Amino acid sequence: MYARCRRYPPLHSSPLSLPLCFPITCRAVVHIQVNDVNEFAPVFRESEYRAAVTEGKIYDSILQVEATDQDCSPQYSQICNYQISSTNTPFAIDRNGNIRNTEKLSFDRQQQFEIQVTAWDCGQKRALHSVPGPHQRQARLQTWLARWDQSHSCSDPMRL
Repeated sequence: MYARCRRYPPLHSSPLSLPLCFPITCRAVVHIQVNDVNEFAPVFRESEYRAAVTEGKIYDSILQVEATDQDCSPQYSQICNYQISSTNTPFAIDRNGNIRNTEKLSFDRQQQFEIQVTAWDCGQKRALHSVPGPHQRQARLQTWLARWDQSHSCSDPMRL
């Protein structure tokens, strides 16, 4: 296919008058990149986690919580941080979701703890507990303390 050809009057020195034409292509390759947006918040696999620990011990990991994100790109689908949102608790959480106690726990002082945990994706979207849906956006951890008596038999007043 050619654009309209336009004839120019022949030059006196040219024996032929040729049309001046430009080719037109019918197809072109167009590349469009679709960028992911951070539309989904992290969701915990479980809405409630439970653990029992023995008083007087420091644990490297009591249990591990896990959240996922439905976004597609690595930037927004990966969980980059977990945080304990409850205040004044003797627990810490690492970036892999491992929860540990930061001090020795005493059965006499407190037999049970309940803490709230939230997750952040790498796009800094936070798991929100106020968003309704089939999955919890914030996880809850219940921890019971077991007491050891003199004969090293466990007397656990709280059953899981």
